[in-house]
Amino acid sequence: MMSMNLRAALGAVLALLALTGPAAHAADLKTMKMPSRSGQYTVSWRGMADKIYIRYTVVRHEGLYHVCGNYAMTGHSQGTSFRKGIRSMYITLDDKEILRNLIFFTRHASRDALVGGKAACRKTKTKATGGGHQIGIGSGKTIFND
Repeated sequence: MMSMNLRAALGAVLALLALTGPAAHAADLKTMKMPSRSGQYTVSWRGMADKIYIRYTVVRHEGLYHVCGNYAMTGHSQGTSFRKGIRSMYITLDDKEILRNLIFFTRHASRDALVGGKAACRKTKTKATGGGHQIGIGSGKTIFND
């Protein structure tokens, strides 16, 4: 059984800062490194020390927003629960969902490798506007059974 703990306030503030930066170029998206000013989310399982640490940001490219992110896991592999959990997760822009299913994020071996580590990006259908938006992360469920 998995319970997700959201650190939304910190993640939203940090992601807000990341979105106010310059637009990304196509080459930047292919070699994206996770900035230190990015959102963070932690997934944990009740009664277990296992955790999944997720970093995410939103960038502007070719008139649309792109969601970029990476993650690291500690403890035992939680394969099925992890896949169910991360597929139900979504990124919001000003409290409006812009992308669901974060399974495409890049996996790293340790939590320390996330900031500055490679991040995978996916295009949304949301048109890019100026900076100053609030970025968040969420999930439709908080408990998943294997």
